[in-house]
Amino acid sequence: YPLTAAAQDNDGRTPFHFLCKSLAKSCDTSMSWDKNSIERRMTRILWILYRKAPSAIIIEDNHGVDVVEYALEADMSMTFIRLLQDMVARVHEHNAKKKDNRKLIQARSPLLQQKDSFCMACD
Repeated sequence: YPLTAAAQDNDGRTPFHFLCKSLAKSCDTSMSWDKNSIERRMTRILWILYRKAPSAIIIEDNHGVDVVEYALEADMSMTFIRLLQDMVARVHEHNAKKKDNRKLIQARSPLLQQKDSFCMACD
């Protein structure tokens, strides 16, 4: 359900924000789980969300806070934070490539239209 993975609440938070915010709460309330176990589970959930809605990872909440900042506030490990940063970077790279491709298509568009009108004149 990609739409669910990208859904936002009234404060603009996505499931990514909630996931990154929840580690601190999980560690406080779960005495039987250590931080590493919780973080491993969260990493699996992170990958599931990312596969379903990768672009939702770059969304900032209504206060301008992104998922990396939530993870930092929750005292996540540097491994988890680097994974988040890599995912965010991949989405930005993908978006930049799409934008460049659109510009290329728009730049070629007048040439294609000229070619088409030239070919019609030959018919």
